[in-house]
Amino acid sequence: MSVGLTSEIHSSLFLETLLRSSQDGIVVFRTLRDQNEQGVDFRAVQANKTACRILGQNPEQLFQLTLRQQYPHPLPAALLRILEAVVRSGSETAAETFSPQDRPAMELTATPWADGALVFLAPTVRPTGPLPGHPGAADRTAELQATNDLLTGILDCSMNGVLACEPVFDTREQITDFRITLANQPANGFLGLPETPLVGSTIKSIYPEAERNGLYGHLLITARTGQAGRFDHFYHREGYNAWFDFSVTRHRGGIVLSFADITELKRSNQSLEQFAYVASHDLQEPLRKIQSFGEVLTSQYRPLLDDAGADLINRMHQAANRMQTLVRDLLSYSRLSTQKEPFQVYALSGIVGEVLSDLDVALKEKKAIIDVDPLPEILGDGLQLRQLVQNLISNALKFTYPDSTPYLRIGSRRVGRAELPTEIRPVGMTVGPESFWQIDFTDNGIGFDEKYLDRIFTIFQRLHGRSQYSGTGIGLAICKKVVDNHRGYITASSRPGEGATFRVFLPA
Repeated sequence: MSVGLTSEIHSSLFLETLLRSSQDGIVVFRTLRDQNEQGVDFRAVQANKTACRILGQNPEQLFQLTLRQQYPHPLPAALLRILEAVVRSGSETAAETFSPQDRPAMELTATPWADGALVFLAPTVRPTGPLPGHPGAADRTAELQATNDLLTGILDCSMNGVLACEPVFDTREQITDFRITLANQPANGFLGLPETPLVGSTIKSIYPEAERNGLYGHLLITARTGQAGRFDHFYHREGYNAWFDFSVTRHRGGIVLSFADITELKRSNQSLEQFAYVASHDLQEPLRKIQSFGEVLTSQYRPLLDDAGADLINRMHQAANRMQTLVRDLLSYSRLSTQKEPFQVYALSGIVGEVLSDLDVALKEKKAIIDVDPLPEILGDGLQLRQLVQNLISNALKFTYPDSTPYLRIGSRRVGRAELPTEIRPVGMTVGPESFWQIDFTDNGIGFDEKYLDRIFTIFQRLHGRSQYSGTGIGLAICKKVVDNHRGYITASSRPGEGATFRVFLPA
């Protein structure tokens, strides 16, 4: 074997560089295990061009069958022997000389790699010294080791924990766990495992609760579908509790996890949310008394008041009503964070129908016309989705010209991540759902200048005076919060006097 390799080096960058630069043929084999975690077969999952040339197979042929499915042909039998020896030893390399009848003899050398092994194929007779134009073995090894050391240094300086994992497969090629092949230094500290070697361990072995609390499910979805994910997760083990912001992506058949401790941020947000909820809830009782006393003054003491006094009481009553509406909207906004239900699948057309039924009186008074196209099913919180739809429909009825007939069309289509509007899709975005349902709410109302687009979804922001249009400036902020809770996006397009289209993007 012309390139030495130790089992401690598990960098995917190292492997890619090795596959590309080695003069030997290299095949990466994955171990297939039975229910007792015993290795029973092997499948090739990566190979460089030299290996394919030596074996006389293209990658599709090479990866199609396991070694036992090719047995008892001589080469698979030889590969099985050395791979089984490596799996048994767990650390040592194994070698065997294979002499096919129609080709030169070759040396087969295997060394452990992740949940499997690397096999090097090299002719037993080769020219002395390095080939012209190629560095020697020692030079290549030093160069690759330097690359790996640089990558390790960069990862260890990260403020996030980073784990690279390879799937562990059973005999039916179903994923049963994930084995850690790379871990930076912060990962051990974040997970409360300073003395535990992460590399070589599996996710379930270091965190048995992962399968019960949903973390393992997130990893499995990314490994199977390639869909990147981001989620908050409460991590618990004896004597250690923390909230983490997890990102998981697929890389060359495995997954890469990046996670940051957000415990303090969570506590701060929860305190603020609880304060907003309690304040909004407790303000309602004194407001009800103000309204009640105002009604008593108006009904029983009106004859004793002059016009100025009656006007003051009327203004107080209107201000109390506006305050009650504001408190109610604040309470709704705070509940979006403090009261969350498990996501279920909801027919959006059913939710729209329920909202239109609730708004029946307002629709008839304004003689509004609502066209609803077929709508998809959405995975989400039913109450929050209802709030989203109700606020968008109510806005379309509210912001209209006097004596005009309000018109609203609700339609949908499926779009890919690359089709998201530029104002909501960061340049180079590579994480998040692969596809979305785009739900459009298009009206013929007064519209707005798009220079205010960044403001309209912010709490308490109004583009019109209270005397023109009622409201608290919280409705669209609630819409934004609901969409954020569903890992989606919301934006709008409009021109003054030409209506508006609000576009909601929810994961498909």
